[in-house]
Amino acid sequence: MISFNVQQNAEDDLAIKFQQIVSLAKKGLVDPGMGTLSVQGKLLLEHVMKLTPPRTIEQGTERVKKDITKIFRPLEPTDFSNPYFSDLVTRGDPVEWDKWASKLKKGSLRNTVAVIPTAVVHQANRDKRGRAYSRPRPNMVTLKPQHDDLHKLIALKQQNVGYAKAGWTRAYNELRGDRTPEWVQRHFPGKGIFEDGRAAENPFIAAYNQSGWGKKSEEGSRIMRNAIRARTKAMQTYFETVGKMVSEGKMTPFQLQQQAIAEQFQ
Repeated sequence: MISFNVQQNAEDDLAIKFQQIVSLAKKGLVDPGMGTLSVQGKLLLEHVMKLTPPRTIEQGTERVKKDITKIFRPLEPTDFSNPYFSDLVTRGDPVEWDKWASKLKKGSLRNTVAVIPTAVVHQANRDKRGRAYSRPRPNMVTLKPQHDDLHKLIALKQQNVGYAKAGWTRAYNELRGDRTPEWVQRHFPGKGIFEDGRAAENPFIAAYNQSGWGKKSEEGSRIMRNAIRARTKAMQTYFETVGKMVSEGKMTPFQLQQQAIAEQFQ
């Protein structure tokens, strides 16, 4: 399970930087919203969601296609110069194919099994990250008549692209996030949990991604660390930039905005 927890009074670096932004907000130097768990949590979730694979729907659909074809290995008649083998692929007789493949002494087609692509076989040949095994079991091929089944399976699984990202949408939406891509939002609420402790004595928010990716992927922990590091750095840069403007006697963007609003009513 991949998660994060942000507390106002925590001693970690992220919380310290958060308190610095809170201090700016209290002084009227920045938008008060920037000093809230709601805004900073939303910004953190945006970054986490961005880093959670895939980066784009195109990347995701291509990954699905690549993995499935790796498992089922579709063959075309044009792959063979020998008319017998070409005809065998065209006719798609699995018994004849298996008999021929079992007699091969060497080559990548040796002992292959002609199969009809199914979701059950696909699932059985995926690792804990959801990727195809480097060596599918058994060593399969898909002959020409079964290519329609293969294309249908690919299209079906491509509809799941974005599901891992959607594990963050429950928390993100609760924090009024509105920048979720449509191909991710379609899976809302996904497999996610949001704990709202903003009204507690020691305010906190927590988000959990319980999708298959979130439960099993070691990559998720690395992504979470990178996202927290990036948000921490962003808050530090923001704090230092505003501090520099104040030290130079300049008005901050928020102060200029407030001044412009006030002038409209004079």
